[in-house]
Amino acid sequence: MNRKKMIYAAALAAIVGGLVSRPAQATEGPYIGARIGASKAGTQTYDWKGQQTVLPVPQQPIIVEDQLMDNSGESIADYKYKAGLAYGWVGGYSFANGLRPEFELDFRTDKPKSIDFLTAGTAGNAEAETKNVSFDTSTVFLNLWYDFFPGSSFHPYIGGGGGVIRYTMNHFRENVVAVGRHTDGTVISVITPTVEDTRRSDDARFAYQGGAGLRYDFSDQFTVGLDYRYVKGGTGKFYVYRLQPQTHFDADYDAQSVFLSLDWYFHKPAAAVAPAAAPAVTVAPPPPDSDGDGVIDDLDMCPGTPPGTPVNDKGCPLPPPPPPCKIPAPGERVSLAGCGTGDVIVLRGVNFDFDKASLTPNAKAILDNVGDELVANPQINVEIGGHTDSRGSDEYNQNLSDRRASSVVQYLVGRGINSERMTSVGYGETQPIADNDTDEGRELNRRVELKIVGASADGSMAIPSKPEPQPMPASEPSSMEQQPTVAEPASAAEPAAEGENPFASATP
Repeated sequence: MNRKKMIYAAALAAIVGGLVSRPAQATEGPYIGARIGASKAGTQTYDWKGQQTVLPVPQQPIIVEDQLMDNSGESIADYKYKAGLAYGWVGGYSFANGLRPEFELDFRTDKPKSIDFLTAGTAGNAEAETKNVSFDTSTVFLNLWYDFFPGSSFHPYIGGGGGVIRYTMNHFRENVVAVGRHTDGTVISVITPTVEDTRRSDDARFAYQGGAGLRYDFSDQFTVGLDYRYVKGGTGKFYVYRLQPQTHFDADYDAQSVFLSLDWYFHKPAAAVAPAAAPAVTVAPPPPDSDGDGVIDDLDMCPGTPPGTPVNDKGCPLPPPPPPCKIPAPGERVSLAGCGTGDVIVLRGVNFDFDKASLTPNAKAILDNVGDELVANPQINVEIGGHTDSRGSDEYNQNLSDRRASSVVQYLVGRGINSERMTSVGYGETQPIADNDTDEGRELNRRVELKIVGASADGSMAIPSKPEPQPMPASEPSSMEQQPTVAEPASAAEPAAEGENPFASATP
């Protein structure tokens, strides 16, 4: 990558990097600074340009400016320079996000190390010229730098700028000749390169620079830096001849410089002020609570509560929680104490006559217990669900489970339970709880369930009334006989003999 592309890339990186928000750096705000260092110009090639003025040949020898130049644009000499002094001043503003626009004024002095004459007839005294000639430049730039890690005291930077460069040629020596005629008419022409300089020339052109460096904030207001600059100027035109004003030398200029810099920031950051201490707050001691139950003595209506006892807002012990809803074991009475919405109790022992919806005496005894529990808990509403095994058709099993669930509800209404507190649902064979391929599984699947579905609107009980008899359809052949699971064990039954309905209830 050539130098020009590197400079463009550096400037682009500075602009893009500045778009990223950064925390405030150690030194921030307006600043001025000075820098001093060394600069070395690149090899400078001078080209002859312009229009040549032909001077008449006098009768007597006189010293005139060289007429041997051809003004063809060819190069006449290469000047190779030594490293020289460079110094300057800057002023700028450092932003919190790392961007740093800056004005820069620099001066450089370049003295030739050697001069190579390239065109015949232009040879001069190179040694004499290198001792006297100097090429001075002054530059004025507007720069934009980007500081990396602006929140740190140490921050490298990169960037570039553009502006004006002014060239000054001091003690430039051109070739001169002694021109005249001999008595026989021949022309005398003697090159004399040691004559003192005849003219001083300068020019101003556009220039740009790229640079980078390292900066260190060693205090709140002072920053030291090590800075590199590459400067490139436009082609300068130098009119050194007095008698040939259209003739000029053209030369480009570039230089590399290294500076040590010191910058001073106007704004000193304000010292951090510690926040004022909050005034001490006097906290009154809490009111006494002798028994430690969380209720102060003035409000405690039950003082002396044993430690760890749950209490209400008056300091009195809370009633013990109700027992959990218990699934009765075989032969155990049904209890609705502690039961809530969603709890399900299988009423084991609630059986029916074979292939019918009529309750057995054992089933009625269990339902009397259920009715007593519903009377004791008027806030509870229930669903009575009938279930069958999978033998028989789906339609028959659904119809049979509907009739048996409805039969249980009608019996409980007859025991004085408000019908609005109960619903009956037949589920047929759709919700098995055991394997329908075994006798044991089918027996478990034939069941009646009581499910808590919520509280009644008024919590009242229905007035006992005698239920109307329900017509029972004729039993279907080879259909399922559901035996609901019961709260008490079913009475012992013999297995169905060959030829009898294999789906019949255990209670014929």
